[in-house]
Amino acid sequence: MAAVRTQGSALTSSDRTQIVPTYIFGYEYSYSQKTNIIAQFYISPSVVQHEDTDLEGLLKTKYQVSIGLRRRVDASVWTFAITENVRNYDNTPDIGFQISWVYSPVFMR
Repeated sequence: MAAVRTQGSALTSSDRTQIVPTYIFGYEYSYSQKTNIIAQFYISPSVVQHEDTDLEGLLKTKYQVSIGLRRRVDASVWTFAITENVRNYDNTPDIGFQISWVYSPVFMR
């Protein structure tokens, strides 16, 4: 469980500060010595409230699933994941992609 602190945005009509609980369930499986499979389920209530909008889709809780691969190559770690909105399709992008690269000489040891 995590908590996200937000304060206003272009979507809200006020500068209110709020703490939004966020639930993240993850699993990582070692497929080989250098490759891991990752999965994550994310649940978070909307930061948008009725005083900001009447659009029901934006007011609903977010549910997202991410699956991907993490691969170590020499002194680098590459991650590729796909995120899919799985329940309320009007409050987050329906699909997203994440590519990351981390470099550290420590990985060479």
